[in-house]
Amino acid sequence: MEFLNWLWTRKEKEIAIVTHSGFLIHTLSAFGNDCHPDVKNEICRPFKNCELRSMVIVDRSMIGSDSSTTDYPGKIPSGVDVPSDVTCINHPDGFSN
Repeated sequence: MEFLNWLWTRKEKEIAIVTHSGFLIHTLSAFGNDCHPDVKNEICRPFKNCELRSMVIVDRSMIGSDSSTTDYPGKIPSGVDVPSDVTCINHPDGFSN
């Protein structure tokens, strides 16, 4: 997919994608064919209206190289999962406005 190929070229570690749910369903259905069925079902779960969903996509060809900075062992990534403006307000780990 052209969009994902472009996405792999980006240097950013976190990218927000805002689009129509139909595009996401079609795009994400290309992932997870070699995963456990529960993971594949979660990837392809339909989006609710205005849903915010966090995902980590790993380029397996980069595993073992220095340029891959993602380690997603099939669990929810550690850390808070709230809007960044909320985490920046008096966060105990030192985040500030």
